[in-house]
Amino acid sequence: MADPFSAFASAAGVTGLAMHSVKSLIYDIEGIKNAPDLIQALKQDLVALSHVLQALEAGTEGPSLQHLNTEAKSALATTLDNCRRACNKFQTKLEKWTRHSKNDKVQWWDRVRVGFFVEGDIESLRKQLEQCKATISTAIGTMNLLMSVRSVKMTEEIKNTLLTREAEITHAMTSTNHEIADVATCIEQMGISDHAANSPQRASDTAEVVEVLEAERASLQSAHVVLENLLSETRFLRTGQRVRDVDMSNGGQLLVGLFNAQGKPGQIQQDISNIKANTNGKGVVGIAEGLDINAFFKQ
Repeated sequence: MADPFSAFASAAGVTGLAMHSVKSLIYDIEGIKNAPDLIQALKQDLVALSHVLQALEAGTEGPSLQHLNTEAKSALATTLDNCRRACNKFQTKLEKWTRHSKNDKVQWWDRVRVGFFVEGDIESLRKQLEQCKATISTAIGTMNLLMSVRSVKMTEEIKNTLLTREAEITHAMTSTNHEIADVATCIEQMGISDHAANSPQRASDTAEVVEVLEAERASLQSAHVVLENLLSETRFLRTGQRVRDVDMSNGGQLLVGLFNAQGKPGQIQQDISNIKANTNGKGVVGIAEGLDINAFFKQ
């Protein structure tokens, strides 16, 4: 996968573009007299995200970013770019909605709510902003943790700290997976609704909502990749074991990484990837010793 950081020259460049879009949308919202509560809530979300982007920008200019691998950097850049695109699209819509308004909240707000699924559009953007903020915060915290831990001797206390971080990231990944599934269900339902639509306007509105949901799904998927890589890096630092891309389809079985481990975890480092056991195949990869492991799942 191509690294979006290369296209923008640096991580700071990606962050800067997202920051510009966020601040520009904040400026436009502040220019709306008596903005509805939902728009005001959106503004607060944008302000909160801008603070996190500032922290990320400071991190990208320091040494902590080096602890993210290329895939994580790429996914983080995609997350930021998706956020930028979502803000830009919403800004265009906002300008269209308020173009002929005479600072009369009811006039423009009631008009656009009738013609479009505007409230759903705003809520979707708010979810994307929250996901982006949460992903960036987790990345910053994990980058800083990895940087500090690598400079000191590994202790049980540090291992427990890393284990806690792993649990937090795992929880975030689980939540993200649930959200991806929910969005997929919504897209499927909108497809059914579109098929049953009896007017061009309804079909157009449905297509617009689906486009927003697809953008939300893309943001969630890129966030999941970031979290997955943060978990991998954290676990590797604690155990010395990094295992990726394991395929056990059609009855395949694998044991991957260390096993009976007479050596203490962390003393033996392994980076294992692209392992497959298909069609009832079996395999043991990455140090074994006494093994057995219940006669390898009772052959």
